[in-house]
Amino acid sequence: LDLINEIIDVEVPAEDDYEEKITIESMNEIRESINEVRRKEGLPDLTAEELSHQIQDKTFYYYADFAIRKISEAYNEGEILESGGAYWY
Repeated sequence: LDLINEIIDVEVPAEDDYEEKITIESMNEIRESINEVRRKEGLPDLTAEELSHQIQDKTFYYYADFAIRKISEAYNEGEILESGGAYWY
């Protein structure tokens, strides 16, 4: 577990968690689709800061990734969490 760089090594995932893989190709397709819509609306393409270019495929655990992100954010702000939750819609 590397809280500063938000890297997690899951030895045994939770029962309902699963591994997800996002390929460079799919990220490029998403970027291009977003930019097409932006161009139609008269907006500039996304910058690298708004949606960074992927240089390798990304593999993560669907639920564990949200938890480790919240733990890392708190840790980097000087807070050690004893419990908590992460919610998304």
